[in-house]
Amino acid sequence: MSAVPLRVTVISAEHISDLPDIPFVARSPVPGEPAGQQCVLEPLSTDSDFWTTDWVANLISILESRSIDNHVGYVVPGHPMLGDRTIQALVDLDARGEINLELFDEPLPVVLTELLSASAGPPAFIDGLTLIERARTAPFDGGQSPFNTSQTSIITSIPPARAGEFLADYATRWYRRTTEVRLIPMTGELEQVVLPLDQVREESSLYPHYLIIPPVEADEYQRSSDDLQRIVARLRAPGGCPWDIEQTNQSLSKNLIEESYELLDAIERGNRKAIQEEMGDFLLQAFMHTQITRETWNMTLEDVNQSLIDKLIRRHPHVFANQNADSPDAVVQSWDEIKRNERAAKGNVETSSPLGDIPLSLPALSRLQSVLKRSRRANLDSSRLDQAVVSTTNGVDDQREQELLEQLISVARDAQEAGIDLENVVRSWTHRYEQQITSALSTSETAD
Repeated sequence: MSAVPLRVTVISAEHISDLPDIPFVARSPVPGEPAGQQCVLEPLSTDSDFWTTDWVANLISILESRSIDNHVGYVVPGHPMLGDRTIQALVDLDARGEINLELFDEPLPVVLTELLSASAGPPAFIDGLTLIERARTAPFDGGQSPFNTSQTSIITSIPPARAGEFLADYATRWYRRTTEVRLIPMTGELEQVVLPLDQVREESSLYPHYLIIPPVEADEYQRSSDDLQRIVARLRAPGGCPWDIEQTNQSLSKNLIEESYELLDAIERGNRKAIQEEMGDFLLQAFMHTQITRETWNMTLEDVNQSLIDKLIRRHPHVFANQNADSPDAVVQSWDEIKRNERAAKGNVETSSPLGDIPLSLPALSRLQSVLKRSRRANLDSSRLDQAVVSTTNGVDDQREQELLEQLISVARDAQEAGIDLENVVRSWTHRYEQQITSALSTSETAD
């Protein structure tokens, strides 16, 4: 930046005639202005590199390059102070004295009143409002929703011809695709469009839009985890489902195990639709147990979330703190130490042992490998481990059973050292064998 702060005059496209006779940069194409003479920021913002790099510095660089006598205009669609991150960045720079910012436009309450009147259609009471600059998502965004489905949501700066990519695919994570929404031009030159959310992608225009999503009625359910929690609570509430109401954490234990294995089966088969369905059944178990604990001990889903969040942060100091762990083995070593300290801090002598607290309900092969793995990590020499195996197998009365047990332990140890999950290997082989036998029997019956 220059020694003298750059003077930036911000104004909406609708009032561009009030802009002083200076060059300007437009966030989106400005109606009525020659296309070839406009410096438009919007094409840059569709490039993923623009937002992932230092886009504020890029914006200032563009503004400086267009300025004359250190003065430049910045034209935005809609009201400058209504959900535009570039304006927020300029406001922050102005507060630090790095630029000299001037805002020209009509009072914001007037714009909001007109926009809400248009968004509601017939006169309607607006109970809560969420303003969002156009939604963007990515595989690693954590899935955080910017929407409050119980309130009217106004998404600003929906870009021309890219509304589907930027908004529809994103909003349909939390709203049903049939939800009726309104597209309102930010320029005010075109009539608003009312259409289902999944058809937003089909709308294209030269200029950006506001997109208005109405609140969800209290008795409607959409797609979020909050909706699932509400449904489970209703099933358990007076007047709900008699079967769900009588369930306890204990009575649902077998269901949790069954649903876990059904999900594992779907994963083994690699069936996407089955995985989605079984994952939902498994998730239902977690929500049912949480609802019951809320009624019994006032332990809420948020309490469960907090415990899990605290544990994840505590056990990943190489991500959330300054500890180094540059390999999976280093991570596992760190985990073991952290978990030992956690168990010791609880004052439970048994669970602070080197082997930890391995659930008795685990399948036999999985539990065997867990015990072998943790005993190996306990820094016991191999002779001590061998002696423990011999002394425990000698207690078996049947000689043949003892021999087979020793062989099984030997195989489990070899698998553990090779990093092979014996339980998964045996389960996968059994499934393939079952298919082969079924196919052979079917072929035999056909031949007969």
